[in-house]
Amino acid sequence: MTESTAHKPPHRRTAPRRAKQAPRADRKLSKSQPLAAPDAPVIDPGARHAMIAKAAYYLAERRGFDPGYELDDWLAAETDMERAISAQAGAAPSLCGDY
Repeated sequence: MTESTAHKPPHRRTAPRRAKQAPRADRKLSKSQPLAAPDAPVIDPGARHAMIAKAAYYLAERRGFDPGYELDDWLAAETDMERAISAQAGAAPSLCGDY
């Protein structure tokens, strides 16, 4: 056998790539989709963050800016904002934290 007629491995064919399927409605929501009541208004994430930050600031101001309560202020402001949005939309209040 000569070099030009040496055994070459057969060419491997690859299966055609599948096109990505569009997500189905019953699959999990993506991170960018808000988790809200169907009738609740959709708020821009940046605006939502700014509203919570402003409300948390006023809560901290009311208690004299004592350190160590920043997370409590943020969570209370977030809860108040969600309740206000739910009430405005006529949706039932969230069961989280309401006992």
